[in-house]
Amino acid sequence: MHVRRLGRSALLFLVAACVDQRPARLAAPDTVVVNSRKATALPVDVRNAAGRVVTSTGLHYALVSGSRVQLSDKGAVTCLQPTDATIRVTRAGLSTRFVVRCRPIDGFRLPAPVRLFTTDPPRDLSAEALDLDGNPVALLAGTASVRDTRVVVLLKGQLYPKARGATYVDVTAGDCTVAIRVEVIERSSTPEALKPDEEFATTLRLVGGEIRDWRIPPGRYELDLVPVATQPQQLVLSGRDLNCSRLTREPRHQQYSCVAHDTAAVIVRHPESAGTLGADLHIRRWDDSATATTTSAADESQRVNACPIFIR
Repeated sequence: MHVRRLGRSALLFLVAACVDQRPARLAAPDTVVVNSRKATALPVDVRNAAGRVVTSTGLHYALVSGSRVQLSDKGAVTCLQPTDATIRVTRAGLSTRFVVRCRPIDGFRLPAPVRLFTTDPPRDLSAEALDLDGNPVALLAGTASVRDTRVVVLLKGQLYPKARGATYVDVTAGDCTVAIRVEVIERSSTPEALKPDEEFATTLRLVGGEIRDWRIPPGRYELDLVPVATQPQQLVLSGRDLNCSRLTREPRHQQYSCVAHDTAAVIVRHPESAGTLGADLHIRRWDDSATATTTSAADESQRVNACPIFIR
């Protein structure tokens, strides 16, 4: 009796397993965005009544509309230009259809390195995809991940600063993977004790002929003197014992990338003999090892994947 009951249980299990494998529907998203110019497999599965995938074979694909899309017998689409298409998929009495949005990209336009303070609110991640004609592509199907989440985290497309330091956000879409450098900075109350990844900032109002200077420790810096927009004259930024090169990100600013030596100082002077001029001064110190251990976002992106990179 015991053996007979066991045999019936095994038979019932086998019957249930066979029923569970019966195809009930074809599962596919309503819309598929394709950013690649290479053949891309369409995400279609055969599922049972419980919603489990039973197979992805035996499917037949047909192009309902969209003559500029190439569709293979195995369900791979090739998008060589922006267009839309409707695909129908069938298998043994089951059928579904969906829209394919072909938006092939050729590269990315990236921001300069993203710079955040540890106390800043979250900021949108900005990486603009471009098509073959250099036009922005609005529809993207890709991924983004942060290499070091101790520095910054990415949630719903926004960057949240966590601790001072630098890392990269890897963004993948179409045939490209690009790396966006993110730098998180802390504020310092005095430039004489600036540490790597800290910034000293102050608002200046100098009278005619006045000169002010700030001693800074040896290291790698970025200096930025931001003028008052309404004043025709500007304060003059200079330094002592600094090796600097001019930056051009903001044409009206006086921006320099500098290496400071033992007796370095940042100097701001009023070039006229009378009147009052104002500006905001930013002295940022970067990690001294960064020049040897990291590259720019564009160089890093080209190393990851050889697609065109344009820096804003």
